[in-house]
Amino acid sequence: MAGAIEEDEYRSGLQSAGFVDVEIVPTRIYDFDDARELLEAAGIDEEAARAADGQVVSAFVRARKP
Repeated sequence: MAGAIEEDEYRSGLQSAGFVDVEIVPTRIYDFDDARELLEAAGIDEEAARAADGQVVSAFVRARKP
């Protein structure tokens, strides 16, 4: 979970840095069972981990700096 960031915040940061045509394409959406060990290892309790079900993704990020 280190470095996790909301999509809108990430997109805004790229745009603030001068990038345009920002595209974020999810490649995998993790459910609770996928992420359980990772979340528990990070010290996140099971209840909080269940709340993250479907909220953690891997993605391709594309952007262009003119």
